[in-house]
Amino acid sequence: MKILTDSILIESKTARDNQLAQIESEQATEILNKIKSLYFALWFGTSTTVTEQVAEFYEVPEHNLRKLLKCHRSEFTSDGLKAIRGKALKDARDLWSLPSKTSQVTVWTPRAVLRAGMLMRESEVAKAVRTSLLNAIEKVIPAQNQEIEKLKLELEVAKAQQRAAEAQQETVYAQERLLAASNALAIINPALPALVLGRPDAVVTKTEV
Repeated sequence: MKILTDSILIESKTARDNQLAQIESEQATEILNKIKSLYFALWFGTSTTVTEQVAEFYEVPEHNLRKLLKCHRSEFTSDGLKAIRGKALKDARDLWSLPSKTSQVTVWTPRAVLRAGMLMRESEVAKAVRTSLLNAIEKVIPAQNQEIEKLKLELEVAKAQQRAAEAQQETVYAQERLLAASNALAIINPALPALVLGRPDAVVTKTEV
């Protein structure tokens, strides 16, 4: 049974955030690779790519991605997406073989690319990415639930052990108080401790002061 549906991922920012929170960058790359070989040279060894390659991966025009960025910029930024300008721009142009006239480069992380796939309706590749993501999460959730149940059990055992230790300590305190009281009564009359304890053979004699 599906934990989420394809349409919920598209419509709900909360659903996207919750699912991506359970996905590491390496796993995001694995999910994308399962759908389609990433031909941008293994992310150029930087675990990042640029808008042109992301558009090629999802087989959509670049302006589709720019539209997504305009509508969901804060989401992508939270996944590590950033714009490169200034001095770092030349290195970026050389790395990704971009035209020299490029004035800004948008750098995508695997998680940001995965989020794009969770938002695009018109891309068949994006649909496959969402399906793969949902399948991956379905495998993660049961394992997490088992770990949670294990931790709950360990916590209950620890609580029971603590209660037992506290009860044992209370018994020790009670015995110490009883002994102290018995000693105090014995000073007054040696037979009083036996009488207090309910022994039928206790004999109380009057002590002259």
